[in-house]
Amino acid sequence: MRIEKLEDDLLVAVGKQYESTTAIFLDGNRALLVDGMASREDGLELRRFVEEDLGKKVTFLVSTHYFSDHLAAWGLFPGVPIVAHRNYRQTFDGEAFRTEEEKRHFVEPTVIVDDGLEIAWGRFHLDVFYNPGHTLCSLAIDVPEADLLLAGDTVVGNIVYSTMGTRR
Repeated sequence: MRIEKLEDDLLVAVGKQYESTTAIFLDGNRALLVDGMASREDGLELRRFVEEDLGKKVTFLVSTHYFSDHLAAWGLFPGVPIVAHRNYRQTFDGEAFRTEEEKRHFVEPTVIVDDGLEIAWGRFHLDVFYNPGHTLCSLAIDVPEADLLLAGDTVVGNIVYSTMGTRR
């Protein structure tokens, strides 16, 4: 697993399996995770990193969509609320898994979102909103304080990223 530090309280973990990612938002001694890796091995490494290396307790989980390559770690945090869109079951029951291991990643979400949800997490405000496209259960998360948009797999493949700087 590779760790990329975006800010002191915002990290991205990149797993070995499919280079699946998890955004890690920190607030005091707690952590919020967005997406949960693609393999149990990556999920275990993620849990070890957050709990042992960072010394944080994972207290909230958000899924950008319910394909199995985003869910491997969810079973490693029993009792922690899992946010998903109400259409999650349609996605997972389809062709959302590649292997028998990935079928076992499924954990029932506990917080169901329809149109959106706002989460205050430390200095961050996560605006979770319904963003169907790749799947019928896709959620995106706008984080203005980090100038960040987490969009899961809404856009995949060879893409061009363009930004316009401030004109003076």
